[in-house]
Amino acid sequence: MTRMRASGWSQATDTDAEDASRGQPALPPTLGDRLIRWAKPASLTAAGTSLVVHLVLWALAALIVIGGGQAGGAGGGSGDGIVGVAVVTEAELGQMQNAGLDAEAPAVAEAPTVALPGGETDIQINDAIGGGGSDAGALGGGLGSLTSGMGAGDISGGPGLGAGGAGGGAASFFGVEARGTRFAYIIDVSGSMDLGVGAMSLKRIDILKSELGKSLAALLENAHFFVALFSGDSKPLGGRMEWVASNESGKTWARRTVPLITAEGETKPLPAFSIVFGLRPRPDAIYFMTDGEFDKDYANQIARINADYKIPIHCITFVSAEGQEVMRKIAADSGGTYTHIPGPGG
Repeated sequence: MTRMRASGWSQATDTDAEDASRGQPALPPTLGDRLIRWAKPASLTAAGTSLVVHLVLWALAALIVIGGGQAGGAGGGSGDGIVGVAVVTEAELGQMQNAGLDAEAPAVAEAPTVALPGGETDIQINDAIGGGGSDAGALGGGLGSLTSGMGAGDISGGPGLGAGGAGGGAASFFGVEARGTRFAYIIDVSGSMDLGVGAMSLKRIDILKSELGKSLAALLENAHFFVALFSGDSKPLGGRMEWVASNESGKTWARRTVPLITAEGETKPLPAFSIVFGLRPRPDAIYFMTDGEFDKDYANQIARINADYKIPIHCITFVSAEGQEVMRKIAADSGGTYTHIPGPGG
């Protein structure tokens, strides 16, 4: 084509224009151009991703709804498919557990303890067995079946010289009551206990075995007993250096063992006290019975041993009251009682 320049006429062809354009550098693409080129593939990718996500969510929702409906139907509920979740903190769980324990194991108030007052009594054999008249008649009624059952192990029949049995206390020996569940018997089996009583052929040791047998037989099932025999030396009944439960087994053992007691030797009770104070657990009460007398210093020695324990010692003199001064002191020092059981007609 022919163009006229300001300075004059000249001709310019299309070839010249193409040559001029090839000589100039190309312009870089703008931001808009880039967005247009990227938009098409990004839109396709987003659409695909959205479709997949929606399909997964739809499938999960269907499982939850259908599963919840089946669970509700199986449980016999309304079938609305709603599942409730209870959230409990550790503190709340602990309170619930404590409340459960309290409900299952209610507190039991401790039974009040009743103090047994100390005192001194003088029990007459004839009065205790309800008898008057001759010595033979009184002892015969008091010992019951002892004379016919001697050696056979049956020493529990008939009323005793004292009240017999446990009476109103937890234990009773020669009619002297004691409180607790563990009872120790310190029994004199010295040679003087082999002497006869009154006009009868019975001996002191026979009466002792009868009273001891009834006392052990009358103990409650939850009680325990221990018998220490003393003369020139001391030893536990039947060689059992332990508490014996007063259940059927323990009482059967006592019925077989008590009739085997024999009397011989001197009167030395201190070793027996050492045995009893060495028991674990400690006794709740001690019965101390003798028919003789011994050194007055024994009372002080026993008081020193018992100073830390304060176990009541119920002292009984039998037939002979020669040792009553010492026995009274032992009872008074320990908070126990003193009782004298005179012989028939005494």
